[in-house]
Amino acid sequence: MTAALAGCAHASRGGDPYPESQRYFYFIKSNFKELERNDRAALENMDLASGLDRASYYLKLESARIQARLGDYENALRSARQAIDLAPEAPEPRLFAAWVAAYGGFWDEAAGYYQEVLKLVPGHLEALSHLGALYAETGRLKEAEATFKKMVTADPGYLAHYYLGSFYAKSGRPGEAIAALKISADKNPDFITALIDLADLYERTDQRRNAEKTYERIIRLRPAAALPKARLARLLLQEGRAGEARALLQELGGPPAESGPAAHLLIGRVYMEQGLFEDAAREFEAVLQKEPRNAEALFRLAAAGLELGEIGQAREKLGQIDQKSDLYVEARLLLASTIRNDDPRQRLNEALEIINGAVRARPDAPRLPAAQALLLEELGQTQKARRVIVQAVRRFPREAELRFRQGVIEDRLGDKKASVSAMREAIRLNPEHAEALNYLAYTWAERRENLGEALALAEKADELRPDSGYIIDTLAWIHYNLGDAQKALDLLERAVPLSSQDPVVLDHLGDVLVKLGRAREAIEAYRQALEGGYEQQEKLNEKIRRLSN
Repeated sequence: MTAALAGCAHASRGGDPYPESQRYFYFIKSNFKELERNDRAALENMDLASGLDRASYYLKLESARIQARLGDYENALRSARQAIDLAPEAPEPRLFAAWVAAYGGFWDEAAGYYQEVLKLVPGHLEALSHLGALYAETGRLKEAEATFKKMVTADPGYLAHYYLGSFYAKSGRPGEAIAALKISADKNPDFITALIDLADLYERTDQRRNAEKTYERIIRLRPAAALPKARLARLLLQEGRAGEARALLQELGGPPAESGPAAHLLIGRVYMEQGLFEDAAREFEAVLQKEPRNAEALFRLAAAGLELGEIGQAREKLGQIDQKSDLYVEARLLLASTIRNDDPRQRLNEALEIINGAVRARPDAPRLPAAQALLLEELGQTQKARRVIVQAVRRFPREAELRFRQGVIEDRLGDKKASVSAMREAIRLNPEHAEALNYLAYTWAERRENLGEALALAEKADELRPDSGYIIDTLAWIHYNLGDAQKALDLLERAVPLSSQDPVVLDHLGDVLVKLGRAREAIEAYRQALEGGYEQQEKLNEKIRRLSN
């Protein structure tokens, strides 16, 4: 809030005839709407604030920032240009315009803005670092190197040397990279990022002792960090120092014995958690060199491959997992999700074929018939899905997910009583089944029955899944039916972006706005719902016609 107040004071300069309090109101409201993750409402209020002070470049720049958050980069760039016109001597609008232009692929325009900043403020570190990165990304390596060297000259601190070292590392110049990163780490001994990169370069240039000492230094600085321990353990294993590696691996959670494959699996898991998928893949491949049928290595290598976009290799590895493995069911489910086909129906049929085969191989796995029924539903074979799920419920009577799926199917078939019964049983079996809690709550809200119970169910679901747009929509619809339209509106303003502007949520928003007497905004919500593919289009068109008369 302090930042907002400071910004508003800056924003209100310009001497226009409108009361400062009005601009302040819209500025603060915009900030609150952003906190509620309602960027569209935030933009609307920021534009109102900007309209009341047309001389404020800061407010125009704030509108540009929110437009960029909404993905509207064309208008964000237009607003940033307007901010530049309002404050030709200020670097901030040009920096933002450069960022938007670069994101849109307008490299030369972005470079031009950064160069303008440097004319205004020679040695501007942010402009130099971004301009250098821009040159590097577009293959202008000489300009990139010269820019990073200017940065070092302007401010020979740890960050400037780090940027220069990173550039050298990416350009295949490890010796110069090591020299620059060493200076960065010497200038800021706590700069972990530089130390990690430095240790990695030592490894790549076969300076193992230097790499080991650097990892040990990082561990002393950050004893709880998993990544340096994993990398040092890998290095020690490569040198045949299994005893020393074992102590580090035990700190990471295992293994207790000097097991090569188990150690590589553990290190690979750490890399996966850190998002280092290429490093993780190498560890899992090392396991498969010794144990070609290791199910965990196959599964995790496939998962890493999917993150790296290697779909074919991932499918191949998943297909190698034996049906007796504990990971077979997970592997089949993941395999079914990797199918790529332009025909949605064909894609569903191919996925169903995989799951059907898995059901025959592992009839003891309750997750498979749940997936089977879901795919049948999506294919429009709801009666067949019902038969599958009824048989599965008989076989696995204590599986909450099967009861939930049964409730959905019964609802699709029009048997509300059976649907409610199945959802209640799913919640009894698993009181924290957020989907079942929300489904039953929404059922009551739609029927305008048991609204007290519905509210309690939805609030619990919201606690379990606080960022679910659909659960927030359920809460809003309950409050609407309880007569609190303003509370419903506040919730729906959060639910719309969180649900990716789901047409049903937009329809609810329209109804609430009508209740509050805001017909023009309601019509816009209904129209957005139509554009989003709302199924009952005539129903929405009729609402629009009534409001337009």
